Parts: sequence; structure tokens; C-alpha cells
Amino acid sequence: RDDHTGVATDVKIEEGSTIKIFKGAINKALAMNNDPKSEDAGNVNGKSVQFLDFMQIAAAVLGHEIEHTTKENILTVDKDGKKAAEKIPTNISNKIIDETDDLIKKKRRN
Repeated sequence: RDDHTGVATDVKIEEGSTIKIFKGAINKALAMNNDPKSEDAGNVNGKSVQFLDFMQIAAAVLGHEIEHTTKENILTVDKDGKKAAEKIPTNISNKIIDETDDLIKKKRRN
């Protein structure tokens, strides 16, 4: 429930709730990475996933969506029609992408 200020109130995450991850969006990011005509790498919430595979991208997306299950970060819409509560979930997915990218680079060096 939203109190019309963009703040979620009385949030109850139901047991057995489902988080949907759309594989088409992940596949699109992968296709952009593999397309020599594309000037941009695929991304998740604006963060490049150029060297990540399908499962690594899915992990970043899932980390983002799981953060939306907290009362502070339930996705709501503010008075101006803009999505609220994206900053922390996006920080989570960015951190997962950065740490995965660092592991990939470390493996390449060894």
C-alpha cells in the first residue's frame, strides 16, 4: 500500500511470493555484447555487463529484485509518476556486476 507520498506502508511480503526475471532482457544484453555493430555493451539498470554470461547477469538482476522485498525498497510510484525506491536495489545489482567483473578479470590474469 502506498501513502501517496511514494512511501510504502504496511508492507507484507507473502510467503511463497514470486520474483520474475525476464530472460528476454538478459538475452538482449547478451546479444548487444556479441553484436559487432552495437556500439553499446548490454547493461542492467545502466551498468555494463559486457563480460558477463547469462547466469551472472541473472544473478545481478535477482539481487536487485530481492532488495525490492524490503519495506524500504518496495517499488512505488511517487506523485510525479516516477518510480521510487530504485537507488539501493540498483546499488546492489551494480555491486554484484562489479564483483563478478573483478573475478573474471582476476581469472584472466592467472
